[in-house]
Amino acid sequence: MLRNEPDNRCRVCYDKEKSGNNSYRLETLEKYADSFDLKNISGDGTMDGAPFYFDIRFSNNCNFRCRTCWHGASSKWFNEARKLKRQAGDKALLKNIDNLDLFLLEIKPWISGLREIYFAGGEPLVMEEHYRLLEYLINNGNTDVLLRYNTNFSLLKYKQNDLTKLWQHFPKVTIMASLDAKGKLGEYIRKDMHWNEIAANRALLNKELPHVKFMVTPTVSVLNVYHLPDFYKFLISEKWIAADDFRINILHRPFFYNVQALPKELKLKVLDRYKEAVINLHENVQAELNKVIDFMHDQDLSKHWGAFLREVKKMDQMRNEKIEEVCHWIL
Repeated sequence: MLRNEPDNRCRVCYDKEKSGNNSYRLETLEKYADSFDLKNISGDGTMDGAPFYFDIRFSNNCNFRCRTCWHGASSKWFNEARKLKRQAGDKALLKNIDNLDLFLLEIKPWISGLREIYFAGGEPLVMEEHYRLLEYLINNGNTDVLLRYNTNFSLLKYKQNDLTKLWQHFPKVTIMASLDAKGKLGEYIRKDMHWNEIAANRALLNKELPHVKFMVTPTVSVLNVYHLPDFYKFLISEKWIAADDFRINILHRPFFYNVQALPKELKLKVLDRYKEAVINLHENVQAELNKVIDFMHDQDLSKHWGAFLREVKKMDQMRNEKIEEVCHWIL
């Protein structure tokens, strides 16, 4: 990277950047540019100093079975993954940190200098370790750190833990809610989600924790691309988000869920929908939606369309669902 040569381990970010989207890599470089001075980086890529940013994914523990997800990122996917012979291991829960007490001991020298902790998963809000870490920060007086979450936003209370109370200790909290669509379509894509609970959580957050920044970060796939502009308009009309708090993640893999796999006639349907929908939207959101269109037309992956139809049929049978009830435009 110091030689400006791509590293295949960073492929996800490179793919996003190629399609015109911002990436985790670029966001981090921009946010913490003041902390990286090439003069302080040695030839082997290391630099002295304590870490100021943690990216924490304790495990794959999750309470959802999203269509576009897999067992490696969701423990609840395990049984279905076994039937499909796609499991990432021989047990549902895959841990990245086995000994939490040791982990807390190891990070103790650094927590006073932390600027940000990013929680992802799995689903961080159903992880006991996440709550232990929050209590640890509170008890040690290190609450000025930014807490940033990638979460399905399905709950604000977990067992004895109440986030409406815990987050009051932290002046800087950002929620990036992984919501792909509202209502039945949202529930179809993110299996085990109940839309009325999401709506109740948004109202509760607004009432109890108005200082928390709430964003929606949909994953754009074949399943929701057509309805995405309407979803954004709903979020604005219901005052769930500010006009610019909508950040799109374009799915690249698996290819059969990638919007580039749409047949030409369906791509034209999406294009017509977007041409009409983007009028009078916030300019940044217009740019986001235009990037979806540009990405969709950038490559023809329609050879994977048959795989999409087979996948949908297989999953619909396993889950006793019908895609035609929520995505009639496709069929």
